[in-house]
Order: sequence, then C-alpha cells, then structure tokens
Amino acid sequence: MNDFFITDIEKKIINAYQNGKSGCQIAKENNLTNGKVYYVLEKYKVKMRSNKENSRKYFYNTDYFKEINTNEKAYWLGFIYADGYVAQQDGFKRFGLALSIKDIDHLKKFKKSIDATYPINVYEPTEHSYSDNDYCRIEIFGDNIYNLLNSHGVVEHKTDILTAPDINNKFKIPFIRGYFDGDGSVYCSETQYSTKTKAYRIKIEGTLSILNYIKDVIEENNIAQINQYYKRRENNDTWTLDIGGNFQSKLFLDLIYKDSKLFLDRKYKLYQSLKKQIDFSISDQNYLNAVNTTKLNKYNVTKMSSLKETSGVKPL
Repeated sequence: MNDFFITDIEKKIINAYQNGKSGCQIAKENNLTNGKVYYVLEKYKVKMRSNKENSRKYFYNTDYFKEINTNEKAYWLGFIYADGYVAQQDGFKRFGLALSIKDIDHLKKFKKSIDATYPINVYEPTEHSYSDNDYCRIEIFGDNIYNLLNSHGVVEHKTDILTAPDINNKFKIPFIRGYFDGDGSVYCSETQYSTKTKAYRIKIEGTLSILNYIKDVIEENNIAQINQYYKRRENNDTWTLDIGGNFQSKLFLDLIYKDSKLFLDRKYKLYQSLKKQIDFSISDQNYLNAVNTTKLNKYNVTKMSSLKETSGVKPL
C-alpha cells in the first residue's frame, strides 16, 4: 500500500474493514455506496473475508496474540495460561476465559485490551460448571484465536501438561504476574502475637515446567530459595510453590506488582495491605530505635558529667 497517495477516507475504509466491519457497514456509516467501499479494498489489495466471516456478529482484534511483544500481551498470556482454555467440537474452535463473578471487572479489562465486542455472560452454578458460585465468562469463536494461543503454548486440557512459555526474557515478569493473578494466592491470617499484625504467605499452583520457570525468576531476584514443591493432589501432575514469611512475600509481590498498571484488583489490594503493614512496622521500629538512641545518649551525657565532676573538671 502506497500511503503517500492514499486519501483519509480510503484509510478509514481500510482500517474499519481490517478491524472487522463489513463493507456494507462501512458504506452505511460513511454515506458511501457498497461499490465504492469494495473498489477501495480491491485497489489496495486488502485481503477479503469470506461471507461466513462477514456474517459474524461480534469482533475482536484478531492480531492481538500474533506476537507477545508488550507487557500487556505477556500479562494476558500468563492469565490465560492459568484461567483460560481452548477447545474444539464438531470442527468449531473456541477460546474462553471464566472467572468468579466478583472478578467481572477483570474480564472487562481483557475485553478492552483485545478490542472485543463479544459479551460477558453471567452464569449460575450447575453440577458440572466451572464454579460452585455465580461466575462470568467470555467466549470467542474461530480458528484464529485458537491457533494463535495454541502457538504460544495454550493447549487443550492444559492443566497437567502446560509447559513454560517461549517469550522474550523481558516479558517474564508480566507473564508471571498474569499467571499469579490466575493461579496464585495470597494467604493472610492473624498472628498469635497481635490481632493487628497479619501473617502472609504466597502459593502458586502449576506443572513442574511452569513452577520451575517461576522459581528461576524468584531465585535470580534473590527473593527466596525454593527447595521443594508439594503435591496439590495425588491424582494429577500439578504442584504448589510456597513462599512463607511477610518480608519474602512482599519481595515477590514487589517484583510482580511494583509500577504495574494491569493486575487483578483484589490481589493487588492484599499486596497493598502487606506493604502498608511492613512499612508501618519499619517506621514504628525506626521510632523505637530513635527513642532508645536518645535515652542512651542522655545516659552517656549524665555518666560523663559525673565522671568529670569527680575528677575536678567542670562539665561543659
């Protein structure tokens, strides 16, 4: 396409068509004839969609997962590794992402990221459903999203067979943040010492391949030494990585959440609570240290004055 000679209306037609609108829709919205729209598309050799593709009711950015080349895409790939799925039945392929109803706003973030018009549906639990509570789900149909996610490691029936992603190292942390928001937990409980002080720990579930991938990043950043995992359930191949202690938990959450703009809100709030508790305890300890230092200085001054008086030297 020679952008030097293309007009604004031609750009508008091409962009609208490539973002999923039909020729008829574009013509109607811009007060053009169908013939004019298709003439522009043919003139610039824009790849045409089939009638089946044009009959789709909903749309999304079909190129979004073509390359994992941004923090946002790496985050959503990690989240889909944890909570998404791909499936096919009777030759029809689809992708889905289902969450508890309390996390519906997170699905809205996903819709916005991929420019999707697909609806988020809300369901009541059934005997064979995703959850025992009300849940929400977005499903996108078509070969494209299935094939792209599959090329990045999202396979059918993935729970016990997921392998670490093949992405650029600079996107490891946003990927882990996405995966943790899906399959990680922040546990918070009262301590025996004070009802105001909470004890935190981190748990992440996954295959050995995924946990080893996360473990390497944890140890490279001197957060903790992970010596073993423990089995989640004996009848499957998923394990749990455990990080205990408030300071180590905070170091991990700092690593994935600090300066990030995309996260699951309720887990980020737990991180903020832990951070606030530790910051407060540090400032409280600094205050106590300062008080103790002041007392010690006063004691030393008094002691020195007594020595000077007994030696016949006047204190200053």
